[in-house]
Amino acid sequence: AHGYGLDAARLRLQESGIRRASLRTDNSVVWLGEPEQPTRLTHYPGITLTLLADEAIHTVSILDYAYELDGQAIHPYLNPFDGQPVQGIVSLSVIHPSAATAAAQAQALLLASEARLVQLAQQMDVSLYLWQRPDGQILASPALHQRLTKPHAVQTLPGQE
Repeated sequence: AHGYGLDAARLRLQESGIRRASLRTDNSVVWLGEPEQPTRLTHYPGITLTLLADEAIHTVSILDYAYELDGQAIHPYLNPFDGQPVQGIVSLSVIHPSAATAAAQAQALLLASEARLVQLAQQMDVSLYLWQRPDGQILASPALHQRLTKPHAVQTLPGQE
């Protein structure tokens, strides 16, 4: 719903003659026109990237809805392939011209868990994505890695160099 709302707001601004704006929710950033500066990713401390004109980024994080039970983090994200809680991914972000599409793709990739992430991204034709493992390691697709302002802080996805 956030993505659709952001896309509709961006369109409304364009129709009103606004040439540059940044629209944000907790998990999304949408640019109308060319961004003035690199976008800081709140779910990835210290990581900024370059969004192009009229792009959106959406982040899904299991930590946004997690709670602790008997020393274990519990969250509502279940892998549809095996019915188990998503493993190996704490947060995942996708860049796309449409905020609604970025949100849908990010949700789908997060639910795939680490084992199926790259394969599903290829099947869905998603080339701009970034994710964080529970140990804090941040990985990016090769296309997104090129847009990072500090690429040395992020690894390229294994097998994708």
